[in-house]
Parts: sequence; structure tokens; C-alpha cells
Amino acid sequence: MHYIKLKLFHILSITTCIFLTFLFLLISTPLLAQDYDQSYQRGIEALKRSDTQAAIDILYPLAKAGHAGAQFEIGLMYDGHVSGIRENRRKESKWFKKAAEQGHPYAQFLLGLNYSLGQGVRKNQVQAYKWISLAAMRGVPDAANIRDSLEYSMSTRALNRAQKLVREWTPRQ
Repeated sequence: MHYIKLKLFHILSITTCIFLTFLFLLISTPLLAQDYDQSYQRGIEALKRSDTQAAIDILYPLAKAGHAGAQFEIGLMYDGHVSGIRENRRKESKWFKKAAEQGHPYAQFLLGLNYSLGQGVRKNQVQAYKWISLAAMRGVPDAANIRDSLEYSMSTRALNRAQKLVREWTPRQ
């Protein structure tokens, strides 16, 4: 009988722990998102003050955690216009791609330009068209004009492939 009571207590303890963990995650998830957004704003403010190190200290962990806005900003830092950070188009494209895959329209646009020009990524007109089209669909200025220019330089087969990629694209969560 003692063994059964002990086993029952053990099962109830595990069940309680699982329930409390689930409850904590359910409650804390919106708070974490709010904290991320507040941290992101602090990172943007640091960039506006030209405090590059503070911006990196704030935005880089957010970018690593998957915050699309922070990923975009880190990508922008590698374009060679931020004091203290050397231009690195590969890193720029890497961060733009992470943000673009989540649906960040300006990251999609700039990644598309990088594919079009072969900057930081292998030149690929199909990928360029895909990302620039997605940005145009989200209202990025000039994206539609650049997409239309790309269209004229592409073969029918490549254009069909690119348009299929655009139709099938869904944001990564």
C-alpha cells in the first residue's frame, strides 16, 4: 500500500510540474515578445545615437533569437556604412535572408537586390525576382519597377520558375 501511495504521489508531482511549466510558458510568451520589442526599440535608439556597440549588444542577441527586425538591422550594419563595422556582403545577405524568410519586406527587397547583383550571394535572377516580388507585394517603394526590369532580362522558363516560387512562398515562423 505504501508503494502505491508513493507512486501516486510521484505521478501527481510530475503532472503538477508539467502543468505549472505549461502555465508559465503560456503566460510568459506574450511578455517575452513585448520585452523583445522594447529591447529592439532600445537598439534602434542606440543606432540613431551612433552608439554602435550598444546597438550590437542589444540587437545581436535578438537577431540570434529570431527577431526579424533585429536581423534586418544587423544585416544593414554589414553594408559598410556603420562606424566600426567593416562591410561584409555575405553576412549582410545572411541576416537579410533570415528576416526575409519571416516576411520582413525591406529585407526581402535588399536580399533580392543582392541576388540580382551577386553581392554576398551567388547571382541568381530567379531568387532576385522572388524576393523583390514579395517586397513589391508588401508595398516597398520601387520594388515593382525593379521586378518589372528583372522580368525583361529573364527567360520565360526562369520567369515561370520565379513566379511559382512567389506563389508558393510562406513566411517562416
